Amino acid sequence: MPKMSLNLKLSLFIGLTFAVMMAVIGHINIQSERQLLTKEMEHTSLRLARMFAILVSDALLKQDIDTINKYAEKASHEHISYLMVQDADNRVIVSTDSAQVGTILTDEISAMANQTAEELLQRSGHFIEFLQEIPLMFDVTVPIFKDNKKIGLIRIGISTREMRRKILQSRNAGITMVLISVAIGAGVISFLSWKVTKALTLLTTSTRRMAGGDLKQRVDIKTSDELEDLAIAFNQMAESLERRTEEKESYLRELQETKDYLSNILENSPDMIITTDLDTKIIEYNKGAERMLGYKREEVIGRSVENFYPDREVRRRLMKEVNSKGGVSNYETTLKTKDGRTIDITLTLSQLKDNQGNVIGTVGISKDITRQKRAERRIRHMTEGEESIS
Repeated sequence: MPKMSLNLKLSLFIGLTFAVMMAVIGHINIQSERQLLTKEMEHTSLRLARMFAILVSDALLKQDIDTINKYAEKASHEHISYLMVQDADNRVIVSTDSAQVGTILTDEISAMANQTAEELLQRSGHFIEFLQEIPLMFDVTVPIFKDNKKIGLIRIGISTREMRRKILQSRNAGITMVLISVAIGAGVISFLSWKVTKALTLLTTSTRRMAGGDLKQRVDIKTSDELEDLAIAFNQMAESLERRTEEKESYLRELQETKDYLSNILENSPDMIITTDLDTKIIEYNKGAERMLGYKREEVIGRSVENFYPDREVRRRLMKEVNSKGGVSNYETTLKTKDGRTIDITLTLSQLKDNQGNVIGTVGISKDITRQKRAERRIRHMTEGEESIS
């Protein structure tokens, strides 16, 4: 399934949400207007029927059919579907439909009209408009009384065509408003989401470049919102990381220089320098040691330094003194060389500690005093010989 960009996701989600909201609002507005139009038309229909009832009441009492017909012709209007006048026996005496004259109408609506003693508004026919049922016509009945006696009634059928036209216009206007609002909203949302995703893309790209080692990365986002705050925090983090990295590199350079300096001293010292771990295993072994003992560095790294002592117990006694006093200085002893010789040395042995002060081994510096010892022995022999002669 192809990946959707954040911009598209935001646009679709917010756009659909906005469209649904606008559709609901539009539907509510249309329904509200439909109700208002319906109420308005009901009142208008009742007023029209009342006015006509007042107009023909005297003619109806006198059974002046001609006069009633004249009034009916004058009242005819395109919105009036039918108009009829019934006598006290509910017989039609005047009607826009001549076939009804002289009859008593018995359909359901007419039956309700014939039985009422009060004004009556009935809905006739219907059609569905925007999920709502709307009547095709209002049948308005107004009884006419004289001396509390019903002398007839007026029935007018008012077409809802005009009302339906207004509702349709309202619906179309509402739909148009929704579409325009959705289009505007979609444009605004797309712009805003584009700004958001542009800022996030910039942050993502800069973060990846920083992860790749480019600590000079900075982002310039001016949105006056949380994204700008995030950009500021990112820049502060980048500056801090760059500064610490530079400090670390500087420290590493100094450390390397110190290490190189110490290594140079270690390698070029005429003395034998050997470091061991807590298990007496050799860790460092300089060229001076190679010259004195005859072993190459790779031959002895990881081996016990006790192997160089003719008497291993000597090394163990030394270690006890080092552990109790922290070290020994200029201790004279002997070591075995690779070719089997024994050399005399003076040994300075100290504890080796880490940055936290923990003992991690020993460091020993030795001088070869074999010649010195030989000379001392010759002198002693010579002295002893002279004493015996004398």
